[in-house]
Amino acid sequence: MKYDFKKFQTTISFEIAISSLVIIFGMFLGYLVNHTPFKSTMDEFQEIRNSDVIGSIGTIYALITAFILVNAWNHYNETSKIYSQETEALMHLWNFIDFLDEADISRAMQIALTTYINTTLDDEFNRLAKRKLVYLPSVEFTRILRILDTISIGNDQEAVNAIMSTIIGGFKDLSHARSQRIEFSLTKIPEIIKFFYILASFIFWLGYLLQGFESMALYYFILFITTLIVVVAHTIIFDLDKPLTGLLKISLRNYEICKSYIMETEHVD
Repeated sequence: MKYDFKKFQTTISFEIAISSLVIIFGMFLGYLVNHTPFKSTMDEFQEIRNSDVIGSIGTIYALITAFILVNAWNHYNETSKIYSQETEALMHLWNFIDFLDEADISRAMQIALTTYINTTLDDEFNRLAKRKLVYLPSVEFTRILRILDTISIGNDQEAVNAIMSTIIGGFKDLSHARSQRIEFSLTKIPEIIKFFYILASFIFWLGYLLQGFESMALYYFILFITTLIVVVAHTIIFDLDKPLTGLLKISLRNYEICKSYIMETEHVD
């Protein structure tokens, strides 16, 4: 799968535009608070300013952000690990089959595995990126199983059991990795948690907007830093929630490497 650099640039431009608008809006409100008759109304917030309420809100927001960020990061890493496990299972299954030195079976499995990878890259990942369901027993996946059914290994029952146990074990690893890959790719941060986090971010930002300082330079600097923290935190968390798109997209290069390995590595005499 080719990296869409234009989409990457568009995503960055969008994030910068949103950040700039939020910062400009915050500074505009700050100007209203400190330079217009509205300032007299804001004097009623003096008790809040002098108390530790704003600091408490900041602490609570930091804990909420840390909790969501850690969970999003862990899920992102687990998803990336599952993708690697699937490619490893594909290569192991190919090695098991190819070492049988059965030319017809090896050729058929080579085609089946590369077709499986192509479908995964070109179709399934695009569907998963849009949170669309991908079925476990796909045509390509079923074809691999049917090829395994055609394997015939002499009359030595002990050897047959050992070899088939290894091959079936490889297929089970692939099946497990595939089901995990689909499940992890479809899992996302619940909407209620996203809403709660956005609400907490707004309250946190609003608190520092109303805080006010005698020095306008200091006020704008604090407001800028606060806005930047909120925007960057949102960008990272919501980007981690989309492992197949965005700035932190998981690399699918392992699938290309796996495909090349299967196509170029043969042990058949």
